[in-house]
Amino acid sequence: MDANFKAVAESQFTKYDINKSNFIELGELKSLMRDTAKEIGIAPPDDDEIQETLKEFDENKDKKISLEEFWNLFNVLYQMKKSK
Repeated sequence: MDANFKAVAESQFTKYDINKSNFIELGELKSLMRDTAKEIGIAPPDDDEIQETLKEFDENKDKKISLEEFWNLFNVLYQMKKSK
């Protein structure tokens, strides 16, 4: 993984980890996904889509996203931004 990509991903992780738990939890994920949708000009995801995203990227099924899990999610969001 590119060092610059990792640095940007870590910055975004820190930005959205509002409670500083070192995890992105459901409410924080909602903010992240809705902000990203607005930024790239697509319809914001509904609660079901956000819940599905959490399930998809939460590899250890602890109902939150660690930094390591976030890199995969950030890559998908980054690709969406690039394609717009």
